[in-house]
Amino acid sequence: NSRVLIVVRNQLDFIYSGYGQRILSGYFRSVDEHIRELIWDVQRSVWGRLFYDQIFQITKNVFDDVLVLPLERMTRGDEYIAELNSFFGVDNRAKNNVVRPSLNENTLRLIRGANWAFRHGIGSPQMSILPSYEGGIERFRVNGVPGKEPSGNRRRVINRLAKSVGQRMPQTRRGKKRYLEKNKNLFEDWFGESNLRLEKTADLNLSEYDYVGTGIKQEP
Repeated sequence: NSRVLIVVRNQLDFIYSGYGQRILSGYFRSVDEHIRELIWDVQRSVWGRLFYDQIFQITKNVFDDVLVLPLERMTRGDEYIAELNSFFGVDNRAKNNVVRPSLNENTLRLIRGANWAFRHGIGSPQMSILPSYEGGIERFRVNGVPGKEPSGNRRRVINRLAKSVGQRMPQTRRGKKRYLEKNKNLFEDWFGESNLRLEKTADLNLSEYDYVGTGIKQEP
């Protein structure tokens, strides 16, 4: 009898945002290499979970009440909350506040360069024992790992220094623009048909938020 909410996000934005989060955790390679790695490991990576129509269909096979909402609708504030209230049969209120704004590209570029020079977190060799910010809080203790947990000091110093410099530099979206231009066709080849099926089965208008593959007139 549970009601299930599925929140989706434009795949291009989802991966780019995740790339920035990986940089904060020690990643130092380019976004293009990040995408190649995700595709290579598609059976286990987040890339394999971006076929939203399949997620919706699998969920509908188990639950009767399933709602799909694009994350982008959050910008509508009260209207978004009203949709949630209507679906769950409640009357809640929430403020439309930005909690963790994205870092600008110059800051991420500085952090990425420092990560390359001073390896830590997911920039460490494969099978490394990682600090809690990447391996998971309490994982070291819960798994009973002998010895001392790796320190997160390197990450804190790198991110703090890079933010103090990068956040004062001029804002730019050139990197995001190049990323979109270069990868839009790739994402459309992978997820375009899935997005079209989700629009139809979940009664959504994803073209409003530039989801790949949408906004194209289909043959009757």
